[in-house]
Amino acid sequence: MPLHAAALIEPAPRAEAPPAIADVLPAQAITVLTELFGTDPGQWRVLIDLFCDTVAQDLASLEAAIARRAVADIATAAHRIVGSARMFGHAPIGDAACAVERLAHGDDSGNCSGHARPADLQSAAVSLRMRIDAFRRQAQRCEWPDAVGSG
Repeated sequence: MPLHAAALIEPAPRAEAPPAIADVLPAQAITVLTELFGTDPGQWRVLIDLFCDTVAQDLASLEAAIARRAVADIATAAHRIVGSARMFGHAPIGDAACAVERLAHGDDSGNCSGHARPADLQSAAVSLRMRIDAFRRQAQRCEWPDAVGSG
């Protein structure tokens, strides 16, 4: 067997994330951002801003659907937030949105009643909003560079 075939492939060492930002944001989000953009805080900010804007729009759709008691729309909006949060690496937001989605689909036993209690949906949506707002505040506390990186 040739020597190169038996050689171990090691991941390239990663540069440290900017501490003024990494110390403020959730660790899993830092991991995702680093995997996507290295340690370019300008690119991080672009994605964080996009994430915050997207989940804010989806949250507005979710809250409107709850007000209309439109169960299918509630589930759809919550599912979009779940996907965005999980792709971004923010498990608490994803988990809170998943709780809303489960309520919209039925009870915890998997029964698909389509008749989620409005008070339960409202409570779960408030919990989700609190997590989204907390993350936005965290992102605003970061010491971002003046110019956004271009790539």
